[in-house]
Amino acid sequence: MKDMMRKSVFAAFAAVLLPLAAVSQPKPGAPRAADYHFTTVKANPVTSVKNQYRSGTCWCFSSLSFLESEIMKAKGIQDTTRFPDLSEMFVVRNAYHDRAIKYVRLDGKLNMAAGSDFGDVLDVISTYGIVPQSVFSGMNYGTDLPVQGELDAVLRGYVEAVVRNPNKTLTPVWPKGFDGILNAYLGEIPAEFEVDGKTYTPVTYRDELGINTDDFVSITSYTHHPFYKPFAIEVEDNWRWTPSYNLPLDEFMAVIDNAIENGHTVLWGGDVSELGFTRDGIAVLLDPKAAKVSAGSDQERWVGKADEKSAAPATMKELPVTQEVRQEMFDKLAYKELLSARLYYNLGTYLGNNYLSCETVSKNALKTYPASPYTEEFNWLVFAAKYQQMVNSATYLLEERAREAQDEYYSFITEFPDSKHAPQAKQWFKQIRKVLKAEED
Repeated sequence: MKDMMRKSVFAAFAAVLLPLAAVSQPKPGAPRAADYHFTTVKANPVTSVKNQYRSGTCWCFSSLSFLESEIMKAKGIQDTTRFPDLSEMFVVRNAYHDRAIKYVRLDGKLNMAAGSDFGDVLDVISTYGIVPQSVFSGMNYGTDLPVQGELDAVLRGYVEAVVRNPNKTLTPVWPKGFDGILNAYLGEIPAEFEVDGKTYTPVTYRDELGINTDDFVSITSYTHHPFYKPFAIEVEDNWRWTPSYNLPLDEFMAVIDNAIENGHTVLWGGDVSELGFTRDGIAVLLDPKAAKVSAGSDQERWVGKADEKSAAPATMKELPVTQEVRQEMFDKLAYKELLSARLYYNLGTYLGNNYLSCETVSKNALKTYPASPYTEEFNWLVFAAKYQQMVNSATYLLEERAREAQDEYYSFITEFPDSKHAPQAKQWFKQIRKVLKAEED
């Protein structure tokens, strides 16, 4: 414990970091900042908030903000004009390269998407160094802020084609092709650059800033692994399998309090799908039995309807956070996968082909949780996503998409003939047959 106290802290939670730029409106019934009153007890210096805009890179923006604060503390920087501003897209660009290599080595059995976590940032900086934002902005495609739906889709399509291995053997140049896409969208990483008249490489600049990635530790608190030992939190965004040190909840909080009291900031990875999370700075644990949301609400739009007879109560019931409650929330992974799949489906074509993501999440959930109570819903989402991909298909892919949707219809309706979704499925099947008949004619 003493060694951990000397280190800066990452507080690792069960995080599913999805591209939620579209989900920006407050959820009805959720807590409001106006309902809470805070007193500042300790304020440690931080750099300005940056805008990730339409990209799924919150993990990188938040991690670099944390490191910027650590640099300021270590170097005693108080002049705001001298605050460090590190390049998020330098990290994203190198992380995507490493992820593609691992994705292919695992035959595609890895989440190839924008989401990641703090461990990714540390590994990139340890391996490749870092550069300032002024040297590498990553805005090489005509916008002032990140808009990466197309980039994410292109990169995923590329590695999916490589994994299919049409040559029956992988060529040695496919990583160069992947890097070519990254260079086109984000720009080429400079081998050398100048800051304040001094020449650096990414590695020497990291060392000049005094960043030693071994100085940081990730902590978490769950009971499905032994305390006082590290383990990799089992969430798909932790694709590097970064370990977190497992502590009892009271000690977990004590480490955080100690870090803050000693002038450090804390990087927290959290789950933004809960009703108690808002976009105006509030995150509380609400009683799920009391926190029902009325029909037509923002919550319904993104994660499906609550009990249709329920209305949002005037007062939310906040629950105390205990070791047991924390573990229970983490163990409800099948339900969280369902929420993720619904979210992707409702995002549709926003920032890329989210229907494909819905299909992928649902299929993976069916394999991982074959006995879950959501089997029918996952199967429905697979078919629904296939149908929507047909509807939104380019002409040259229309017949192929229609046949895929038809196959999923037969699979769904055979297994769940009395499903509540059966009427809609049959309506869509008529449209599928029209497409196939037109193609045949």
